[in-house]
Parts: sequence; C-alpha cells; structure tokens
Amino acid sequence: IRTAMKIPFDISQSLLDRLNDLFPDKLPSKVVSSTDLAYLMGQRSVVDKLTDLYNEETNQNVFSESN
Repeated sequence: IRTAMKIPFDISQSLLDRLNDLFPDKLPSKVVSSTDLAYLMGQRSVVDKLTDLYNEETNQNVFSESN
C-alpha cells in the first residue's frame, strides 16, 4: 500500500501557472545542444512533479472532506 506523502509546504495553482509559463511543456523553437535539452527537460520534470504533488494533495483533501 502506497501512503500519500504530506507536502511540508503549500503548492498553489497560481504557482503552477507561473511555472508553466516560465517552463512550458514544449520543444524549444531553436536548435539546442543535447546538454541544453537535458537541462530544459530537467526543469520541466520539476514542474511536472510539483503538479503531481498538488493534484495528489488536492484529491486527498477532496476525499477526506467527503468522509
């Protein structure tokens, strides 16, 4: 059984919106090196992880409020 991890800080939708603006989930418009591409992918993976944590926390709160 996988237990939900409690996030020790608040992730807001406005933070996620801002991060999505800064680090969009799209390919670069210019040719970049494989090193730069890996760096961009790393930035995006952090945004994706924070989004996952936010969604888990939001879903957990919805379920706990309905009980």
